[in-house]
Amino acid sequence: MKRLVAGTFFISVVGLGAPALADSGGPDAGGYTWADVYEINGPIYDPQGATFGTALTLGDDDSQLVTLPFSFDWYGSTYTSAYINSNGVLSFSAPQEDTTLVLCGSGTPVPIAAPWWIDILPANNGSIRYDTHGATGTRIFVAQWLEVENYPSSTGFATFEVQLHEIDDHVEFHYEDVTFSVTASDYGADGFVGVAGNGITTQISCDTTILGNGYAIGIYPGGGTVCVDLDGDGFEDDACGGTDCNDTNANINPGMNEVCDGVDNDCDFLVDEGFDVDNDGWSTCGGDCNDSSSNVNPGLSESCFDGVDNDCDGWTDSADSECAGDDDDSTSGDDDDSTSGDDDDTTSGDDDDSTAGDDDDSTAGDDDDTTSGDDDDTTSGDDDDTGDDDDSASTGDDDDDTGGGGGRGSSRSACSQAGAAGLGAGWLLLVAGGLLRRRRLH
Repeated sequence: MKRLVAGTFFISVVGLGAPALADSGGPDAGGYTWADVYEINGPIYDPQGATFGTALTLGDDDSQLVTLPFSFDWYGSTYTSAYINSNGVLSFSAPQEDTTLVLCGSGTPVPIAAPWWIDILPANNGSIRYDTHGATGTRIFVAQWLEVENYPSSTGFATFEVQLHEIDDHVEFHYEDVTFSVTASDYGADGFVGVAGNGITTQISCDTTILGNGYAIGIYPGGGTVCVDLDGDGFEDDACGGTDCNDTNANINPGMNEVCDGVDNDCDFLVDEGFDVDNDGWSTCGGDCNDSSSNVNPGLSESCFDGVDNDCDGWTDSADSECAGDDDDSTSGDDDDSTSGDDDDTTSGDDDDSTAGDDDDSTAGDDDDTTSGDDDDTTSGDDDDTGDDDDSASTGDDDDDTGGGGGRGSSRSACSQAGAAGLGAGWLLLVAGGLLRRRRLH
């Protein structure tokens, strides 16, 4: 449970070890918020350590001024150096040596970052060190209390650290071991945890068992906007001044290379840059089948006579549904097959209607031309074969059968046969009479 009283935060957690519940607080009067490792907007437990850094020679209740590797803004002031105190506190403007100044609701607030302000014996076994990690722009300054003993018990060892982050001037506390083997002090039961600056104190814990092994707390500037690295990729959320445009995906950050996938992988506010060579607004992974021509992309209509798949649908010219040449319907004017019922042209061999002038078959009843050999109706004047004379001309016609109705009919034929027979008999009598007359004269 936590409550805010006059700009100071108090929390309590029942039990020992790491806190059982996530916790956070703020903003305080200076705009600072805090969140622990169990909050979704809190830090990831990631101690940097200073084992190979510079060791300080400190006595009891002692401080040493060190130069910071970068300028650090804290509660409206900028600092280039800080005091590291033997008793678990880092101060910016003046050494804080005596634990009687612990700000558990009293005392004068001074600019500090206190991961665990408690009376420590630095000369016994342990050490206090500082170091810097990371590249310029994302450096982290670390002050670490390494295997230090608690006064006056001189038993057990605790290890914890404070981190100053260059990227956005936030502070983190990381706790590796918070047990001195002294019930009165372990897990933060004795001491102050919090920060202060510009007359403002942000108290996270005072004499309360809030701490735990593998625990972390972050303190963030920004008027209540918590800046963290949720996906652990080394870049903090751009919503609070960081540069990570997607802090839930470790594969998206300013250190990544852009790939063609419809995502801004490198957080430069451009999507798939370098994958639209022809600058037609379509990338290769966005459907552009020819990225060397701006006249070819899925946003264009098919040009039916250029031999190119202009709209990237996999079909070219007459094969494309947008163009004539692939008729498989009854649309007038684009018949290109022999399917019955949809003939719309004059191509020989696929006549499927009764339109005059384009008869291409021998179906009875639809003769529409004068081609010899395919007369299939009873219209007078267009007889084209033998055996189906259908006109009434008496002479000079094209009579080609033995039936009536084409001029003189069958009686005319019978008379002609009889006349021919009589003429033959009379001719014989005339010849015989002439021969007899010549004989009498002689």
